[in-house]
Amino acid sequence: MSKTESDRLFEEYLDQNDAIFGYEYEPNLEGRREPDYLVKSKYGEVICEVKGIGETEFAKTLKTHRIAFFDEKSELNPIRNKIHDSADQFREYQELQLPCVAIISNPKKISVELESEEVLQSMFGNKESIFKIDKSGNEPPQFKYYSYGRDGKLTNHHRYISAVAILDVYMMANEIWQIIFDEEKKKTEPLKDAWEKAIELLNRYTQEIRQNKGIDVNKKEFRLRVYHNYLTTIPLTPNIFSCQNDECWIIDKETTSFVESNKDTNINNNVRKEVKTWLEGL
Repeated sequence: MSKTESDRLFEEYLDQNDAIFGYEYEPNLEGRREPDYLVKSKYGEVICEVKGIGETEFAKTLKTHRIAFFDEKSELNPIRNKIHDSADQFREYQELQLPCVAIISNPKKISVELESEEVLQSMFGNKESIFKIDKSGNEPPQFKYYSYGRDGKLTNHHRYISAVAILDVYMMANEIWQIIFDEEKKKTEPLKDAWEKAIELLNRYTQEIRQNKGIDVNKKEFRLRVYHNYLTTIPLTPNIFSCQNDECWIIDKETTSFVESNKDTNINNNVRKEVKTWLEGL
């Protein structure tokens, strides 16, 4: 099959990190269907299916109807559908005992939320609040923690999927501007003035970081956000996808919540800290 735009973006991510990765496109793994990629690194091999977000059912309905109903299911189905499609490809490779990762991207900028909460709910179920109830009725219910329901794509099925990953394509300059703008909104009114001030400070910061550190914040960057499936029978080694921009999300067994395990070393988080420090020093 011909490569999709999402395939090409994933290859660009791999090529940018060619010191870490090697890969085969549509490798022959003695299955009935060829997966999209076999990614190789010193930490092992990973089978990857790459899926791009397409037009949603909600958007299609709006083309033919003046009113469309949007709920949590509508929000999460685009991600859940891609996990399901990937699972169909992975199923016949379980015997190889290789980690399988569903890579999801949004090259056409379809209006779909791909943030951590949406991804995790798509994987493990809609978020639920857990309360402690006093049986005597003398005390009000006490909130204990958040949990996930039983309607996630990986809660009861597809235990051979090791992780779901979101491939982001962005410019660091855009993220830096957002950090500056968020800070300026707190002290500058009207909003238009905060906007213009943020642009002015972004240009200043961009010049300084290029001169002092040789960093070009206007070039295209890739970030792979990897959400590990704690229910899988074939776990993914966290080190495999750990390039300088990447994020690795794993479950904290004490709180049963997901945490970014490489937050202290992730270059994007370090840049955010540096920008805020720079603003404080002005």
